[in-house]
Amino acid sequence: MRTRSTALIIVLCALMLGVVAIGAGAAGCPASGGSVLPFPSPAPTSDIQFVGRGWGHGVGMSQYAARGGARLGCSAAELLTTMFPGTTVSSTQPIPSNIRVGLYPSGPSTGWPGPVASLIVENLAGYALTWKLDGSDAGSMPTGASWTVNRVKDGGFTITGAGAPAGELGNASSILALPLAGTHTIRLPAKGRTYRYGRLEFGAATSTKAWVTLDIANVDKYLYGLGEMPASWGDDAADALKAQAIAARNYAVRAHGNGLKGNCNCHLYDSTADQVYAGKANEDPRWIDAVEATSGKLLTHNGTIAQTFYSSSHGGWSESSVFTWGGNIPYLQPVDLSRWEAAGDVPATHAQWTLSIDPTSLGDLFGIGPVIDVDLPHPHGMSGRIGNPARGYPGVILRTASETHTVSGNTFRSVMNGWSGSKGYLFRSTLFRVIETSNPPVPLSGDWDGDGDDDVGWFIDGHVALRMGDGSTVGFDFGDPGDTPIVGDWDGDGIDTIGVVNAGWWRLRNTNSTGTADVKFSFGWGTDVPLAGNWDGVPGDEIGIRRDKTFRLKFGLGGGTADVIFGFGLGSDIPITGDFDANGVDDVGVVRDNAWRMKFSFQGGPADLLFYFARPNDGDVPVTGDWDGDGLDTVGVVRDTNSFRLKNAHAGGSADLIIFLQP
Repeated sequence: MRTRSTALIIVLCALMLGVVAIGAGAAGCPASGGSVLPFPSPAPTSDIQFVGRGWGHGVGMSQYAARGGARLGCSAAELLTTMFPGTTVSSTQPIPSNIRVGLYPSGPSTGWPGPVASLIVENLAGYALTWKLDGSDAGSMPTGASWTVNRVKDGGFTITGAGAPAGELGNASSILALPLAGTHTIRLPAKGRTYRYGRLEFGAATSTKAWVTLDIANVDKYLYGLGEMPASWGDDAADALKAQAIAARNYAVRAHGNGLKGNCNCHLYDSTADQVYAGKANEDPRWIDAVEATSGKLLTHNGTIAQTFYSSSHGGWSESSVFTWGGNIPYLQPVDLSRWEAAGDVPATHAQWTLSIDPTSLGDLFGIGPVIDVDLPHPHGMSGRIGNPARGYPGVILRTASETHTVSGNTFRSVMNGWSGSKGYLFRSTLFRVIETSNPPVPLSGDWDGDGDDDVGWFIDGHVALRMGDGSTVGFDFGDPGDTPIVGDWDGDGIDTIGVVNAGWWRLRNTNSTGTADVKFSFGWGTDVPLAGNWDGVPGDEIGIRRDKTFRLKFGLGGGTADVIFGFGLGSDIPITGDFDANGVDDVGVVRDNAWRMKFSFQGGPADLLFYFARPNDGDVPVTGDWDGDGLDTVGVVRDTNSFRLKNAHAGGSADLIIFLQP
């Protein structure tokens, strides 16, 4: 291992948390990931604080990532096939000739508006409109008229209003309808929406209430009225609108293929239970252009129409369907979308959100006593979302003074939304963390790209930002707030990767990306300082700890007792590791005040090398690494939380290289 980062959080308490800068994308359609989207850092409070990213289920298409990707030069097809890996945009699948949209009920169960006993319909067309009863004329509705359709118990309908037909119309099996032709505009005051496409139908849902459905004779005309993406995005992200049009068409066609829903005689609802159909108000020319430009196009996977789930923003990463809902769909897999979302101007309430609740209120929500601890144990989903214990993920663990209560991430989000929604803010996703303390950023160093030179980076409460040899920054999530980062070449492939340690538990990952740990074990105590290095000269790094003034090194990755134990330095020293004599085996050292002391053997005694560099006694944070690729690990410091000042020799004086990287 060429690089060492000192992971002593106590040394970093004076550093301020920052935001990692994101580099510009390449020409054409750049990669969707690789940017840095940290969790927010709220001010300390005595309440229990939750911080999160994204809004929605996080599966499939992120609408704000689509916006960002389109702005960066990606086509609708590139957006969709990235977010739904393995799919193809195709025009070979048949499109149904009609789609039935449920207005009442507008959802599958209680909690959604249900069937109606009466409904007001206003004629805004400017001329009379003809109603139909079982296909025959049933009355002419004057321009400007407002008619109320009433369901008659165990019978048909009555209509009241100026010029309305008298008496009862039809029977319990009758369909009362008002055909629209694209120019006939009506308004339903109860919905607050106007419509001009389709055929407004009333039918018997119960003995006293009616279902109300729009039967639209063209799927694209249905898409015209969707309210799922702002048409204004077409000004600089037209391909995002096209991607949305294809995704929404997929959703509608699949819904048609599933047949009619029993409670509404419809294929899909007009709400977020399916897709929001807002009618005429959403028929913006920019959105209609996107629908028409993609007419007939669907997203397919192996010749079948894909399930194109989408939500507002994914917080940087999409999640798999098997993690979220339990069904493993091959094209609904985790995808790093951080670069695209960063370019999508995600609103602050979507990108990063916070919520605070006092311990008693949190316990009351779940029928338990005051909560003294909230635990989100690993593993999480690939995106970092909190999972379901029924599917092998720990979920959310709430602890009181006398009991432990466990719920899934989705259940926790739902309960918290019920509490917070009435207060005007929401628990927007299952990509969240609990903040118990505010931890400073920790500097990192390692050979992230295998080019032989060590580079630098930051760890911020589970978010990692690494500066690569070409100057670009790679960002991803691994670990949690309170974890101590550790860097090493765990699998001997020549690339240093990240691990985290918490209370003696080590979780090591073999790639610099979001995901679960490849190696997990327990070694040491919670108060120990974790170390890593190549102690035996065999490819691949091992582990160690510093306890008081004792180094305890393990020749391998795993638990058990240390293979080497020796004392060196004082208990208050900052430990460092690296190949300080370029012999292929890593050594240990300590930093005291501004003096660097290295030991070239695993035994006590005086230092083999002593020199003075920078000002660790005044707040500089030590790091080590092979900055010039010559096989010798040398020293450096982080000053003012943004500048890495690196030295290519064991000597004092000014830095040979200064790298600015804001956390």
